[in-house]
Amino acid sequence: MRKILLYIIAYLILCYGNCFASAEILNSEFKPARLSADSVRLKLKQVFTSYVGTKELTGNNDGEIVESFLASVGLPKGYAWCAAFVKHCMDRVNVKTRITAWAPSAVPRNLCVWMQGKVIKRLPKCGDVFGVYYANLKRIGHVGFIREWKFDSPYAATTEGNTNSQNSREGNGVYERIRLKRQIHIVVNWIGA
Repeated sequence: MRKILLYIIAYLILCYGNCFASAEILNSEFKPARLSADSVRLKLKQVFTSYVGTKELTGNNDGEIVESFLASVGLPKGYAWCAAFVKHCMDRVNVKTRITAWAPSAVPRNLCVWMQGKVIKRLPKCGDVFGVYYANLKRIGHVGFIREWKFDSPYAATTEGNTNSQNSREGNGVYERIRLKRQIHIVVNWIGA
């Protein structure tokens, strides 16, 4: 009899202890674990490549998706949107940036990892943002994402908004491109690590 009573007491302690623990877990605030930089880069790549093939509606920086890119930088349809595309994708994976509609804002020098053919901190990685310098503008005039960067290749794979098959900075959609690395002026890391 004593053995049965001990089993019943042990059962009740386990049952009520788990119930209290479960209530404590249910009432606690959920705090998601911080994703590793590699996980963020993977999610970011999934986001920016999901837009490949997106085209402007009339060729005038418009269309529902293009306008959502522009809205991320506070602009209506009709404006150049390469930087807005970068900002929109970063926002989707909760990467905090100071990117505006102005292309140079997407590639601040303090985040530079690679510039004009020289490694500053490390080789570029998928999810880093690149900028193309235009001599006629005397500034960065186009930005996009690095998709792949191989050490031993003169080319970089990119995903870019507001471009076209001729590498224009005033294009009509989101494209995957293969660019000569020497065309890329700067690469920055907004993600960290």
